Amino acid sequence: MAFDLNEEFIQAAEQALGATLPASYRQAMQQHNGGCVLAQGDSWQQHPIADTSDRKRLARSCNHILKETAFYQDCGFFPPMRSPLPAMVVAINWCLSAPHMPLTPRSIFGRMNQAS
Repeated sequence: MAFDLNEEFIQAAEQALGATLPASYRQAMQQHNGGCVLAQGDSWQQHPIADTSDRKRLARSCNHILKETAFYQDCGFFPPMRSPLPAMVVAINWCLSAPHMPLTPRSIFGRMNQAS
């Protein structure tokens, strides 16, 4: 079951990431906060953005993009968001050998704090 997402949670995620999410991704998260997308010929399950507005939404968004990105950064698979070439995890496909889909600022989204 899809849940919509308030703008405040998207802005909080962007602030924590130090990056602006793509408009199409923001729109998809506002409407469904997760769900499947077809990319690169495969079906990908999008990670939601954390929604703490109530217990049901919090449980549904427990695998949010900040948590998944931090995990893969801690494992050394992705560089930190504030590095020159950061990346974040937005989707998963367990059928592939490299199951996580990264977004990078140079190709997909803009940095908020470029001077820092």
